[in-house]
Amino acid sequence: MDSNQADLLQQRNAELEKDLAVKDRALQIEAALEKVRARTMEMHRSSELAEAATLLFGQLSQLGASIWICGFCICQKDNQVVEKWVSPPDGKMMDPVYIPYTIDEFERHAYEAWKTGLEIYSDIVEGTELQESHEQLLEHPSMQKAKNYLIENNIPMPTWVQRYAVTYKHGYLMVVTLKQFEETHILVRFARV
Repeated sequence: MDSNQADLLQQRNAELEKDLAVKDRALQIEAALEKVRARTMEMHRSSELAEAATLLFGQLSQLGASIWICGFCICQKDNQVVEKWVSPPDGKMMDPVYIPYTIDEFERHAYEAWKTGLEIYSDIVEGTELQESHEQLLEHPSMQKAKNYLIENNIPMPTWVQRYAVTYKHGYLMVVTLKQFEETHILVRFARV
């Protein structure tokens, strides 16, 4: 085998390895989607969304997302309050919280994205702005259990987050990451489950 043939063989091998990695990633994503899909399809009550949020947290984490919190947010066009079933930073289950969408900028944008049919809304918040947002949210009466949970479990507040609202028929999937997550198409697919 001459050097040209060896180079071609090496190039083809690299292409095959790349194709294999892409297909492997697609299988990982599909397996994660199927786990969440199966759990949500067997639900009989909205209270089971806590388990689904915990499962979602784990699956997104396994796919490489550095999750702070994530969960399902249920909206109603004639109600300013959004019902949120979220999994906290340790991936545990929590009781739902009921937050007015007018409480902060992200909540307003997330609600409007759902109301207008925008597929995904995202922002990045850090520093003082993020601290003020956390303080404002945690002072809401519905958030007292969540606030106490964070304190009791010594869960520190992040200094940088990227927040996503990925809409579906009855609300939006809320995902808050500690690092940028470039594969937003995955979030869209989870919202469609």
